[in-house]
Amino acid sequence: MRQRPAMAELERLAEAILRDAPLPEDRNSLSYDQRMALKAQFIAAYDRDHGAADVEEEIKLFTALYPEDAEESVEILNRRLATEIRVGKWDESPSALITLLMRQVRARLVRTNPRYLKSTLGE
Repeated sequence: MRQRPAMAELERLAEAILRDAPLPEDRNSLSYDQRMALKAQFIAAYDRDHGAADVEEEIKLFTALYPEDAEESVEILNRRLATEIRVGKWDESPSALITLLMRQVRARLVRTNPRYLKSTLGE
C-alpha cells in the first residue's frame, strides 16, 4: 500500500540533503533535515526489502469495493475512493471499506513508523 513518495524519490531526497549537510559523528547533533533524510533512507530500505506484496493485498481489498474495476491501478482507485468519501457515497461504511482503510493505515505505519505500532499496539 504504497503512497508517494516512492523509493527512488526518497533516496534522491536523502542524497540531496546529506550531500549538503553530511551527518555529524554525534547523532544527537542531527538537524531536522538530517533526521528527515535518515527517515527517508529507512523508508526506502523498507520498500526495497519488502517489494510490492502489500500492493497486491490492497488490490484485493479494492476488488471487494469495486469488483467491476479490478484492472484499475491502485492510485486511480485510491483517488476515486477519496472523492467518493468526500461526497458522502460511503457514509454507510461497509465492512469492506473499513477493512481497506484500516489495512492502509497499518501498512503506512509499518513502513514509516514501526515503533509506533510496537509502543502503542504491542506489535
